[in-house]
Amino acid sequence: MALVLGGTSLAFASTSSPAPEPETTVSVPDASESSTPTVDTDAAVVEEVAEDDAAADQANDVAAEETVAPDEASKRVPAAVAAGEATLRVKKLGERTSDGGVTSLEGATFYAIDAAANDQPSIDETSDFSCTTDAEGFCDIEVPAVSGGTGLSTNGYWIVEGSTTSNGYTRITAIGTGQHTDAKTDSAYMFFTGPVKDGDLVEVTAETVAFANPQTGSTTATTKAGGVVNSRSNTALPESCGLSIALVLDLSQSIDNTKMKQLKAAASSFVGDDGLGGTASSVSVYGFGTNAGQLLPSTSLQTSGGQDVVNDVINALPSNGSGFTNWDDAFQKVAFNAFDEQYDLVLFLSDGDPTTYGPNGSANIDTNVSFRNVEEGALSANAVKGLTGPAGDNTKVVGVGIGMTSNSYLNLAAVSGPTQDEDYYLTDFPGLSEKLREIATKNCGGTLTVIKKTVDAEGATISETTSGWAFTGTTEGDWIAGPDGLTDELTLTTGDSGSVNFPLDFAGDEGPRAITVTEDQQAGWTPTDVVCDDDIEPSGDAASFTVDVPVNGIVVCTVTNQSGGGGGGDVGIEKTAEIDGAPVTEPLESGDAFDYVLEVTNYGPDAASDLVVTDAIPSRLTVTGITLPAGWTNDNAPELVGEGNVVSISGDTLAVDDAVEIVVSVVVNAAAPAPELSLLNEACVTAAVDADASNNCDSVIVTVLDPTPPPTPTPTPTPTHSGSLPATGAPDMGLFVGLGFAALIAGIVAMAIVRRRRETTESK
Repeated sequence: MALVLGGTSLAFASTSSPAPEPETTVSVPDASESSTPTVDTDAAVVEEVAEDDAAADQANDVAAEETVAPDEASKRVPAAVAAGEATLRVKKLGERTSDGGVTSLEGATFYAIDAAANDQPSIDETSDFSCTTDAEGFCDIEVPAVSGGTGLSTNGYWIVEGSTTSNGYTRITAIGTGQHTDAKTDSAYMFFTGPVKDGDLVEVTAETVAFANPQTGSTTATTKAGGVVNSRSNTALPESCGLSIALVLDLSQSIDNTKMKQLKAAASSFVGDDGLGGTASSVSVYGFGTNAGQLLPSTSLQTSGGQDVVNDVINALPSNGSGFTNWDDAFQKVAFNAFDEQYDLVLFLSDGDPTTYGPNGSANIDTNVSFRNVEEGALSANAVKGLTGPAGDNTKVVGVGIGMTSNSYLNLAAVSGPTQDEDYYLTDFPGLSEKLREIATKNCGGTLTVIKKTVDAEGATISETTSGWAFTGTTEGDWIAGPDGLTDELTLTTGDSGSVNFPLDFAGDEGPRAITVTEDQQAGWTPTDVVCDDDIEPSGDAASFTVDVPVNGIVVCTVTNQSGGGGGGDVGIEKTAEIDGAPVTEPLESGDAFDYVLEVTNYGPDAASDLVVTDAIPSRLTVTGITLPAGWTNDNAPELVGEGNVVSISGDTLAVDDAVEIVVSVVVNAAAPAPELSLLNEACVTAAVDADASNNCDSVIVTVLDPTPPPTPTPTPTPTHSGSLPATGAPDMGLFVGLGFAALIAGIVAMAIVRRRRETTESK
């Protein structure tokens, strides 16, 4: 509707826009493809979206609009009001959903302030006219009808959100509005109703005006029809070095050739030895212009090979940016990425304000930055902040504004959080590398990362990162930040990343901290070498070395152990389900017998010792026999299984390249009250020393079918003549039931045997 103030129509501010910029879309890898990227060294790393994708995007835009359409509020009948009163209806929006919709937010309080258009209240002003949103995000404020005034002095109500947080969200207090190339106006995030007549139902924000400058009548170009947007509270960064990070890069037209070179250099430094390279961190790369896409799935920075992969993608970015700036789609692509990745930190780099929104950004271009562009970005950023990262906390969004105009920081704060140098950072392109290093040192500065590498007797690499190795760090004072506070000694064991990290405390001392690291020796392995980055020379040897860690220094040392025989093997297991030597391919029934065949192999480089195979048999099965290889024993003898129906088999040694076969014979028990259709069974093997744990388990699924016996037919009673007409046209329900059951049987029989291998992030 047009808001008429004293005969003057206050339409949205009309501004001239520059010629449209060329559109940009970033190519997105198919989730079914390998996570190892194919890097296109041409500028074609930004390319047009296929027409069918564009159609789907438009459908998503429609879905998003329908979720918050103004008529949704109109369907709710307001409570009856007294004569001379009206209703102001507010809806509070929460976060983007995967289908493009938006959730509602309960518990937000709004106030209606009786004032003229040019008498804008403070953001913290309250009144007796208020409401708090319900579970559907709505609330109604009953107010006296108001009129009078002319032009900018027209009377009405200002709608202001209270400062109290609700459900982990905080209000947005201001947005930077105006032409994207100009300094932004600090526009208070509130809405003006204009005159309100007796019995009116006014919907905020669909039937209100948002002002950039109420003194001059300058309004924002558009706002989010049907609701007020909040910013989800930004979590604190997890206090550990080795986070999962999404690096989101602005590739829009304002990034010229010089700026692009600086952007690439800064990003490469961030993932390399000058930044997080060598730590247990991982990085996924996204790019955005008019649209956004994931350029690289999450890749470990632990090794130089992983760093090279990330750098290849960064260096393949185009030499010049193109397209508009779509914050919304960038955050949507992160929140709902094709690989279902979760991140501890999203590092969002942009040199300008959002000029479009939605998955189909070319349909929503507006270079006059308005509430709408920022609101849409905030809704999708809220979805990102609602995720849980691998470290166990909610995802933190950190914005990095590069050479932004005045007051553009307000928009960066709306999608991240209110605190500079915590939720968002400001820099220019020449200073970007140093700013990213500052962010990297937030968690990893003043830490020592120790990586365990293993090689065979000839020096060939077995694993660049090896789990299961313990290191003890000691310092002269209580300088190591352990789980229970500061200590002078801490023992850590390498996990999936193949590394440990010792964070050091520098309170009251700007000098380096010396830390001595001692390896817990394992049989069959000899520590042969320790190498640290940044030209740091450790003293001592690979078994026990000392290194100085500078304040904010990120020090990474790799300790190499060589297999010397006597227990340095790599054991693996493969599992199948068989009947008479052939794979089980059909559903089984009660009483059917089959075998689980377990093949254990030692891939070397040396003999394996103290092997143990465990297999937790599903309760629906009974073990009837176990066939053991020579020299192996049943740990549960004289029983076949132990507690939990677990088979446990032990072997003393297994030579290099030797394999043994264990056969566990089972029978399907009678059907339980709730029959189990799919039985997953996993077997695992361990050894005293295992060079690679990634192949230690294997599993297989068999399908069990328990047909329900047909019901006993009920005799049909002899009909008696009552004088009424016989029933006609009734369906034969027995036929329908029979057909339904046949379809169920056909569906179950169609189920295939599924074989699954446990994957880890270990590399061999």
